[in-house]
Amino acid sequence: MKISYSSGCKSLGTFICAKASCKGKAGGSGVKISRRQGTFFENVTLDMPHIYYLIYAYSQGWSYNQTIHEDPYKRQRQQCLSPNTICDWYNYCREVVVIYYLEKQNQFTGKIGGPGKIVQIDESKFGKRKYNKGRHIEGHWVLGMIEDGSEDLRLEVCPDNIRSAEHVYKIN
Repeated sequence: MKISYSSGCKSLGTFICAKASCKGKAGGSGVKISRRQGTFFENVTLDMPHIYYLIYAYSQGWSYNQTIHEDPYKRQRQQCLSPNTICDWYNYCREVVVIYYLEKQNQFTGKIGGPGKIVQIDESKFGKRKYNKGRHIEGHWVLGMIEDGSEDLRLEVCPDNIRSAEHVYKIN
C-alpha cells in the first residue's frame, strides 16, 4: 500500500494497493481508497485549508460576519464564503461536540456531587417557537449538571417536562 497525493488542496491523499492481485482493478493502477473515507472530511467539496479555517473560526466563537471578514482565502477563491456554508459547517462542528460529550457522559456512572462537592445546574428548553402565539415554546426541558473540579458532565431530560424539586431530585 502506498500513498499518492494529487496537486490540489482538496486531497488528503489516496491509498493505492500495489499488490499484483489489485493491478487488474481500477484501470490497471490498483485499488484506490481515499484517506477521507470514513472521516469527518468524507464527501466534502471545499478545499482542506478552507475547512480548517471554518473549524478554527467555529472554535474561536466567531460570528458569520466575522468569519467572512477574516477569511484569508477569499482572494484565492475570488469570492466570500456564503453564510449558508458557514452555517452548515458550524452546525456540523456543533454536532461533533454534542456527540463527543454524549459519549463522554456514558463513561460516567452513578451520582455526581456529595458532601462538600459543588454541582452547577442549568436548565434550558429545547424546541421550536410557535409564532403568533406569544412566548410559548413547545419543547423539552433539559438539565445540564457539572461537578466543580471534575469533567463529569450530565445532560438529563426532565421527566414529563416538570422541573419541580421533587422531580429533579429523582433524576440522579
